[in-house]
Amino acid sequence: MKEDRGLDLTRVGATSDQEKAAFQRFYAKNLGRSHPGLDFWLEPAPDVLKRYRAFATAMNPGGLEGPKLFLGFAFLPSYALSGYTEGVRYIIRLWQEQRLTKAQVLEGLAIGFIHIGPRGMETVVDALEGYEWLSPTEPAKFPDGWTHDPDAFRSGLDFSRAELMPTEAESLRGWYLRTLGEVPRYVTFLLRYRHRDAAKAGDAVHDAARDGHPGIGRRHPRERPPGARLRHDKGVDDARHLVGAAERRHRDGEPRGPRRRRRLPCLD
Repeated sequence: MKEDRGLDLTRVGATSDQEKAAFQRFYAKNLGRSHPGLDFWLEPAPDVLKRYRAFATAMNPGGLEGPKLFLGFAFLPSYALSGYTEGVRYIIRLWQEQRLTKAQVLEGLAIGFIHIGPRGMETVVDALEGYEWLSPTEPAKFPDGWTHDPDAFRSGLDFSRAELMPTEAESLRGWYLRTLGEVPRYVTFLLRYRHRDAAKAGDAVHDAARDGHPGIGRRHPRERPPGARLRHDKGVDDARHLVGAAERRHRDGEPRGPRRRRRLPCLD
């Protein structure tokens, strides 16, 4: 028997009442609610649900059943931007079940805000309406080798002034060369066509933690922001950012796939 969240995946053509009840209990325990979108298939076609769960388990072995190891803010961009309020609510509950504190969750939402913008944040606001925050008694666990290093995101910019100075532009280029091995063409574009201050403002979003402000990198390992970027850009097929995020994670010791680059004539 290969059990997955109460379902026997070796018996695709038959599903007992005990399996159905166990499946619903699993989600109620781990997400704070049952999952109507999955429960739907328990009656008319449980084989569809079992095949889906077999696929999902193969893609993410262990999942909620394994050790409470926090791997990242998966699904936040897609759920928030699609208006899936209940989904955002239950993944926040899931993060807390994986021992993230309220402060860590808020930092994760700050990372996600870079990608989901105001539209996605409205979904988050609705999702948190009436949410009861948990208070984990143990610290969150991250994969081996992940380190807490806010300085990894320092690019040498001075945020006490809005305008970008020539020395800061060189410092910004140097940061990209050290971390990614190249300067992304959108950065070159902003610096070349008199959008230098925009380049600085964009970096400030990532730089919030460097001067002690509540922002990115204070409560999560340095691998987390580029991991979130990979998840988001995979969904939108943004080759420029996929390459950059993959290079960053590779530099920090994670394997990468084959390098692909899409031509963007407007940035040449």
